[in-house]
Amino acid sequence: MRFSFRLAELLQYSPDPKRRPGVIKGICDATGLDRHQVASLLRNEAKNIPLDALSRLCDYLVEHGHATPEQLPAALFAVQ
Repeated sequence: MRFSFRLAELLQYSPDPKRRPGVIKGICDATGLDRHQVASLLRNEAKNIPLDALSRLCDYLVEHGHATPEQLPAALFAVQ
């Protein structure tokens, strides 16, 4: 069974630089996570996700209206 991380999908993130000004920086500023970690999570390339990082991302998604507390953290994961 293989899992994928759906952060980009929940944020409706597109890799087009003209359509995503400051997305990574905004997440980093709000969560305190490392820029490279956030970028790898958005690209679904992270090898592991610390529970603290997952908790911070869930808080961010709830605060910014991308998901409800009842949906998280399950909404961040998909089975491929």
